[in-house]
Amino acid sequence: MRLPRVIYIIVHNDTGRMYIGSTCHFEQRIKNHMYALRCGNHVIKDMQDDFNKYGENYTIKILGEIKD
Repeated sequence: MRLPRVIYIIVHNDTGRMYIGSTCHFEQRIKNHMYALRCGNHVIKDMQDDFNKYGENYTIKILGEIKD
């Protein structure tokens, strides 16, 4: 059985900047984003800049599921 693919959003609450992604492994993907931010090497420069300046102040939501 295949896992459902979800579309998710990460919003920095201080800046309002958003990242939208999709994954079949939501919890692990969010952990990966946060790990990269905490280590200072997230590939999305704007996300890393917000994290460095304002800290870990995010709202994370699943927007929907992609059906096969």
